[in-house]
Amino acid sequence: MPIIYHATYNITLGTFGIEEDIASATALGISFSDNEIKLLNWLKKYKGTPSEKTKESKKDKISLYVVYHPDADFWAEEKIEAEEKHHLFSQYLFLYDDERKANLLREMKSEEKIIYKDYKNEGKLASVEVTEHSIHQIFTKSVNRYNWPRVVKHSSLPMLPMIHITDEDFLNDEIVKKKRENNIFVPRYIRILDSSIWNHYVPHEIETGEKFEKRFGDALMSITTSAEQKLYNLTTAKEEADFKARLLFESYVEGDHHGDHISPFLFHSQRKMKEEKEKAVNYIAEFSRGKSLTWRFLFVDDYAHKPLKGHPDLSGPPEDAQSRYPTRLKILGQVLSEYADLEFKQKSDGATTSKTPCRNKAKSIGTIEIYSVPTLTEAKEMVFERRFDMILLDYLIVENEQPKFSHELLREVNMFLDETKTTAEREAYFADPCIEKNEILGNTVPEREERWKKARGIFKRFWFFNVSTFYTAVSQSLYARGFMTETRYWRIHRGACPTNTPELFSYFLFTFMGAQLRTLTELPGNFRAFSPKNGVTENRIITLLDLLRLIYTPKKNENNEGNSMVRFQAIKFFPALLQLREYYRRLLRDVEYLGASEKGITENDKKEYNKLNRAERAKMLKDNCNEQGSPLILSLFPDIVYYGEAFWEHVMHLVYLTAYGLLRQWEELRDEFFFVKGNLEEAEKEMKEIEKLAAERKKKIVHELTIEMEGLKGKNKKLNNENERLRKNGKKLATDIAKQSGREELEKLQETKDRTNEAIEEQTKEMEELNAKMDKLKEDINELEKTQKEHLPVTTLILNYIASLRHLGTN
Repeated sequence: MPIIYHATYNITLGTFGIEEDIASATALGISFSDNEIKLLNWLKKYKGTPSEKTKESKKDKISLYVVYHPDADFWAEEKIEAEEKHHLFSQYLFLYDDERKANLLREMKSEEKIIYKDYKNEGKLASVEVTEHSIHQIFTKSVNRYNWPRVVKHSSLPMLPMIHITDEDFLNDEIVKKKRENNIFVPRYIRILDSSIWNHYVPHEIETGEKFEKRFGDALMSITTSAEQKLYNLTTAKEEADFKARLLFESYVEGDHHGDHISPFLFHSQRKMKEEKEKAVNYIAEFSRGKSLTWRFLFVDDYAHKPLKGHPDLSGPPEDAQSRYPTRLKILGQVLSEYADLEFKQKSDGATTSKTPCRNKAKSIGTIEIYSVPTLTEAKEMVFERRFDMILLDYLIVENEQPKFSHELLREVNMFLDETKTTAEREAYFADPCIEKNEILGNTVPEREERWKKARGIFKRFWFFNVSTFYTAVSQSLYARGFMTETRYWRIHRGACPTNTPELFSYFLFTFMGAQLRTLTELPGNFRAFSPKNGVTENRIITLLDLLRLIYTPKKNENNEGNSMVRFQAIKFFPALLQLREYYRRLLRDVEYLGASEKGITENDKKEYNKLNRAERAKMLKDNCNEQGSPLILSLFPDIVYYGEAFWEHVMHLVYLTAYGLLRQWEELRDEFFFVKGNLEEAEKEMKEIEKLAAERKKKIVHELTIEMEGLKGKNKKLNNENERLRKNGKKLATDIAKQSGREELEKLQETKDRTNEAIEEQTKEMEELNAKMDKLKEDINELEKTQKEHLPVTTLILNYIASLRHLGTN
């Protein structure tokens, strides 16, 4: 059975306080394993890293549970036996019923006495004889060494975060697989040990090369950060703990058939999600190609700016809540700012109110603009005013003191966009007095229908991401109403909670953003066009310029014929050009967007627009997009503003003649080229400027990392000097020991020296990681500069090809 220790961590000193006297416990009849004694001694000597926020914190100590799980509590020789041990992971609030209580009594009555910690008496160990009354009293008022928390209905214990420790790594798939091959099983839902801000998992045997001390320190630092933000006091955090405990309690099926195989409720590992999140971030980076991508998010949550319930310091003026209390928007920003620059914007005029720089600049995915509104009505107004690349939806929203659910917004979208809905159905829906009506939203069915059609996002679809602790409730509400997660007019992700499961939330969101980018660039032939064995790097087609460069860059075939390869490439990628043209035409509406509540571009606007030259038109479109259109489309396709309908007709004919034309048609090919030449030059000029800015931005980051590296080198030098001083003192004390004195001083000195060596190792590893980041950035800079210097302009490549055709035609 697991053994729980109540501990306090002094964040000022970085030390543990743990009330477990092995001598007195042994006197009471408790036996300790060697591993447990080793762990207790290690905890008492633990010296962590003091928090940087200590000076700002009013509370310099945090409370937590350290839970040691013997291996026997997990490995079982039968699947059912393993599954029935689910209670060993439960915590906080536990369900109670007479049957489980009776089972507990039968097992406990085989003991003579119960050893427990009496928290009314400073957590000191005590013992009582086993009776039904004593069992009930103790199990509802203290954590004890038998730890059968599943029978507790209303626990008076403090609800605290836990660090779970095991001897083997039960979350390592390879270890679990090997054990299973030997008919030893582990419960399928064991990942609850590492599933939220409440649970952190640290195995003794770590196969990845990390040290136990490092993993333990990471877990402790995570708990410290959450405690300083007072997240554990929040109602939503406690609801998460209760919800997970209930899921765990019912996470197996009883029965002769499915019971052996089915676990209805499984859990994720935060650490595993953190690793997967890194992959999702790298995937997004593949699309940037030197450009800084920008998203515009709408965050719909009634607690976006209000202090979350349960915060212990809710006194004071509410206007200071954003700075003093955790709000949902503040927590969201904390999670997303690890890999993105954030711009929080006002609802009405779009003016930037605050900025949060990216913490991990070496892996920044770009910028996220976040607009936030507290009600579904205001969300509709915002959607009708500007284009949003992603809409983050809270599940339950209180509006005018009435609860509303996010599926009500989906219901309206479905009502006005689903072509199977009849006019009568829409009018009946619109007649409901609860349906808001105003000039922005539209006061008639045709007005509302037209505005929803105009308001659709990328590729005429909304991208919804749910933000909720109760993700199963979100999924079930959609299921109950017959809503699919993917239709012609939306894509919905189940989402997660940034407060309780930050790693899962960011992994899901970044993966969803990556899926959005992939959808925008799904073109025929969009893969490695030529094998790296031939010295050709991977080509990802994003923009029209990428595609034309891929087609018109002469690559030698086995007969050393470059022009025939251009023709082959044009044939191969002509379907991609057809699709890219359709993409650009559809996506231009997201750039030109003037708001669904407006009439759109008038005939007079079109006349004035047509009088502008190419550069002025592009500037007008970009300015409009920055205010109301999709910033993602403009940042992903910066050349989109330079291409009109006439341009596309000629560029299509240009590539068609390249693929299927005759030699004598080179003059026709030349004419088509000179028609599109000006547009391509303007677009390429824009791209070169973007690449130049990207290189400068990366150089700035390298400079900042260099300064950070110099600081680490300085710290390392001081630590090495301290180590040398300790070595000399140790040598002197060793001489004193020969005279039977100084033994205690030497032991203390050795402990200090060990901690110094650990600090040196950690900083050395940190310096290696920084070096790796800098090397990667330098490679990116060199690649960008090489592209600018060595790559011929697309117009030059096409002109060279036409010149070669002319030469061949003349001969």
